[in-house]
Parts: sequence; structure tokens; C-alpha cells
Amino acid sequence: MRTAMWLRGVVVIVLGFLAPAAWGADVPFDYVICGSEKYTAIDTRVPGVQAIGVEGWKIIASSTTKELQNATQHCIGYWRAVEGKEVSRGVCKTTDLDGNVWISEWEQTAPGEGTFVFLSGTGKFKGIKGSGRWKNVGRGTPITEGTGLICIRDTGTYTVP
Repeated sequence: MRTAMWLRGVVVIVLGFLAPAAWGADVPFDYVICGSEKYTAIDTRVPGVQAIGVEGWKIIASSTTKELQNATQHCIGYWRAVEGKEVSRGVCKTTDLDGNVWISEWEQTAPGEGTFVFLSGTGKFKGIKGSGRWKNVGRGTPITEGTGLICIRDTGTYTVP
């Protein structure tokens, strides 16, 4: 009887330590993601209007969150300026080394920086919630016209159920 009570006590203590992870504790992240982008200008032929489609392919090159290291990303978005007012938005699909995916939506809030929110995920990212900030931290000389090389630092937190 005494052994059974002791065992129950150990189980309660162990579950107490594991429960916060199961409840969806915030997971902080801080990583640098680098890759290439392709730009497609849209000829509007309207004075004061510029529009560019952007498609990018990147890899997380450095991460404080080890499970995100070497995840890859595919993003599609746009940049437009109407009478000098800029707007830039898009969506990204990020895939970790195990094939788990999350989808995020980003928006530029100032030149070279912005915010993003997690929309959905699969596998260990199913039910993902959270947000973060991004900032351009490096640009390379384009290899071919209409392309760019870029590194972005993403920081924030996410939770999964």
C-alpha cells in the first residue's frame, strides 16, 4: 500500500512538470533566415502607382530554437506604392526537417521590417498560435536581374496545444 501511494506521488509530480508543455506554454524563437527572392514588376502604366510581386525561398541558417534549425520557407507576397504610400504583405509556408509545416502571414510596418502572425500548422505545429517581428539584416548583390539575396531576423513566441 505504501509503495502504491509513493508511486502515485511520483506520477503526480512528473505530470506536474510535463503539464505546462501540454497546456501550450509560449516557445520563444530567434532565428536568421536567408535565401533568394524573385521580383516581378507589374506594369500599371498609371502615374504614381508601382507594384511588384515577390516570391522567396529561404532556409533558417541560425536559430536559438534548435527544432527550427534548417527549416525551409517559401513565401509569396507583394509590394506596392500608390502616390508614395507603401504597402507590403504576403504569406509563408515553413517546413521543418521532419516535414511539419506552419503558415504565417506577414506585413511590412516600416522599410525593411514588419510583423507576422501564425495562421495554421500540421504535425507538431497543428493549432499553432503566436506572432513575431522580422527585420532585414543583410542583402547581397543580385546574381541576375529581378532577383535578390536577403537575410531576415525573426523573433517572437508561439504556442501549440
